[in-house]
Amino acid sequence: MAIVLAALAVLILGAPLLAKIFKLSNEDTRKFVHLIMGLSAVPFPWVFSSALPLVILLVVVCLLLAGLRKMPDCPTKRVLFGVERRSFGEIFFPIAITLLFILAGTNHSFYVIPVAVLALADSLAALVGTRIGLRKYRCLDGTKTVEGSLTFFLSAFLCSFTVLSLTPLEFHGQRLIVSLILALVATTCEGMSFGGLDNLLVPLASFFTLVRCETLESGELFYHCLVLLAIATSVLMLKRRSTLEGGATLAVLGYGFIAHAMGGLLWLGLPFILFTFYRLLLPIRFQQGHKHTILAVISVAFGGLAWLFAYDKLESPAFLYPYALGMAINASIIASAHIRLHSFNAAKTLKIKLRQVALNSLKSFTLLMLPLLLVAGKDPLLLANLAVSPLWIFNFTLIFLLIKNQNPLKITSRGRWLKQGLCASIGSLLAFAVAF
Repeated sequence: MAIVLAALAVLILGAPLLAKIFKLSNEDTRKFVHLIMGLSAVPFPWVFSSALPLVILLVVVCLLLAGLRKMPDCPTKRVLFGVERRSFGEIFFPIAITLLFILAGTNHSFYVIPVAVLALADSLAALVGTRIGLRKYRCLDGTKTVEGSLTFFLSAFLCSFTVLSLTPLEFHGQRLIVSLILALVATTCEGMSFGGLDNLLVPLASFFTLVRCETLESGELFYHCLVLLAIATSVLMLKRRSTLEGGATLAVLGYGFIAHAMGGLLWLGLPFILFTFYRLLLPIRFQQGHKHTILAVISVAFGGLAWLFAYDKLESPAFLYPYALGMAINASIIASAHIRLHSFNAAKTLKIKLRQVALNSLKSFTLLMLPLLLVAGKDPLLLANLAVSPLWIFNFTLIFLLIKNQNPLKITSRGRWLKQGLCASIGSLLAFAVAF
């Protein structure tokens, strides 16, 4: 513990000198520190016999970094925190290392691969992106480059493939396919992340990908790899038809991976239908010029993820109904968000607006609830719930319109996405509680 703390102190205090000698930018210096810290953490499973020392180190390091962030301006602070965007990556980094150590247990390769991806792939991607990156895409707190993401993908693949080659008993020799799946997932997490969250999401997503792949046979691994490649190809090809920024598009891609891994093709098909056709629900004047961030995707995915995790753990087909209903409520809100309900609306005007909300509810029902007839069969309970689902969609769309900010300039504010996600999630939960 003392050696780790001393090495970290030398690295942080020496960062300004390093930046001055090699004329590095703040971002390059941060990535160098990130690289050295990550590589230094790789041998932890052979250094520490339990997680307790790492937990103590986590608390100490987080307190030290938080204190440094609050200090007056100094060279060390400018180097480590002097980036334009707001980031807490330095806090997420030790949290991720500690969680990986605990989760991986005695399976050292499941610890080493995510840490290596976090250290090497992220640093190399930043280096390539800032030096030769030309094709940029927007994320919530800035821009990233296609060249940087491709570098991350290749680096993550090589990290995984190299470590798995040293442990040939893992995955029945299917290290090539596993490495490809892991690289796809990790690159998606890195591209959609903001505020330094990639330091947490990338290693944890890499770890859970390895855990998931461990339960699959060779044929299943190949099938899942093909599906992931098909999802990635389809989503990226449809990007130009969407109103989503690059980071938000990658978030859709990530959600598709999760939906297929936990639910299967039908659970993947419903959000894919929404992603493909949601623009048809929008009024013509909103179909061009508006760009939506990852917050829009999070608002739609929030409730869906809860039902996916419930299905993954309990394997009850009944969860498919509230999952689809939440998607349909989101679709109806997307189509109706521009409608403003005022207390001073004339009765005739209010009637026209309510008629439009009802029409949007029926469109959303047709788009996302009717596909459930494929699995409904002769189940009278599910058929009855499908029959009343337009009422649930209409009522919670109306609730959203009543509580949203009526200012048209706030139509894509963070508050709007929070209220939309809550309305869809609560609506699907209440419908499930009543129905089952």
